[in-house]
Amino acid sequence: RDPTTINDKAAFTGFLLTGFARSGKTAQLLTLPKPLLVLVTDPNAMATLRKYREPGRIQVIDFTADRHMLGIRREKGSKEVAPSEMRPKAYENMWRWVQDAKRSGLLGEFAAIALDGFTGLQDIVMSAVLWSAGTPTAIPGGDEYMRVVNTVLPLISDLRSNGAVLAATAHTDIKTDRGGATLGHKLALIG
Repeated sequence: RDPTTINDKAAFTGFLLTGFARSGKTAQLLTLPKPLLVLVTDPNAMATLRKYREPGRIQVIDFTADRHMLGIRREKGSKEVAPSEMRPKAYENMWRWVQDAKRSGLLGEFAAIALDGFTGLQDIVMSAVLWSAGTPTAIPGGDEYMRVVNTVLPLISDLRSNGAVLAATAHTDIKTDRGGATLGHKLALIG
């Protein structure tokens, strides 16, 4: 980025931190400018974030799939419902939160916004895509991946709208994730 615009709120800085699981990606995110907003989709990140609480300087919003996956069940009387029949709620909850934060001006209060982790974000979006297609247990293909990309882009655009630094983490211990997303695709989505 042009060094003369480094403090210009209209100028955008975005980057992707990659590494193996437990290699310190989340700890590196905590070095971003404060106040910092961290949207979490990787359950492993929560352990690190709990260690480094900075009230008023770091705000953590937990959208881990485990926390929101059991959000809404299909009506089946009092019988137990199989996990494949439960509507995934993580992405829907994240989308609503981001829209509310954008509308209220909350996003504009942060110098940096972090998605920890981008791989988890794609997974929760893929769960929602497969659910809406009526195939929650299917193995995703190219069409589903394109729907994930088209779903994630508006969210990234909203997060970028305040001009804050946008950072994300992604695992590199796998060549592609469940949606077939290579690291290059993740970089393109972050901008």
